[in-house]
Parts: sequence; C-alpha cells; structure tokens
Amino acid sequence: MDGSIARQVNELRRNLRNMQNQHRNAVVKTIRWCLKDLLKKANKIVPLDKGDLRKSGKYEVIFKGSKVRGEVSYNTHYALIQHENLEFRHAPGRQAKYLEQPAKENAKFYSEKMKEKIKEVLGK
Repeated sequence: MDGSIARQVNELRRNLRNMQNQHRNAVVKTIRWCLKDLLKKANKIVPLDKGDLRKSGKYEVIFKGSKVRGEVSYNTHYALIQHENLEFRHAPGRQAKYLEQPAKENAKFYSEKMKEKIKEVLGK
C-alpha cells in the first residue's frame, strides 16, 4: 500500500475511533443525567421514616464490553419489601412502587432524551 493511502486509511480509522468515543461519551453523560433525574423523582415518593431508605438510593452506569446500561437502586434490607408491598401505609405523598412508578412515567421522556443526544452527536 502506498504511503499516502496508508496515512489516509490510518487517519480515517482515527477519526472513526474519535467519533465512536464522542458518541459513547455523549450517551453515557445522558444516561447519567436520566438516572440522576429518576433517583431524584423516586426520592420524592420513597417511604420515609428515618430517611435510611432514601439515603441508600444510588445510580450507576454499568459497562459490559461495548454495551452501556444504567441502574437505580435502593440498598437496605427492606427496600424490596417497601417497594412491592401495596398494603403498607405510608406518610402522605410517600408510597410503594417508588422507583417503578417514576421509571414508567418517564420512560418515553428518557428515551427521547437519548435520541436527541445521539442525533446531536451525529450532527443530524
């Protein structure tokens, strides 16, 4: 391969890697924003006694190979029971399904946010 062509091919590869990195960084940034927003909304309705359940809430971006996903969780021994048991009585404005409900209510919004960011990065 001619030296000029080899340089062009290498430059094209570098540009493609840079585009992939920009895309991935934008997606990760948007995932983090969505996760943080979901946690904030869940914290507004999470059952509240002493605040331990609310304080245990966290979000995390998880990388597995070329795949990226996000996770919001609450980490007390009673978080799952509080989330699933619809019979428990909670203070006004607090409820079971404190994570599921805002996730479902905002799923379309988060999906649109991701699409917008991808289009922005791709220049469309």
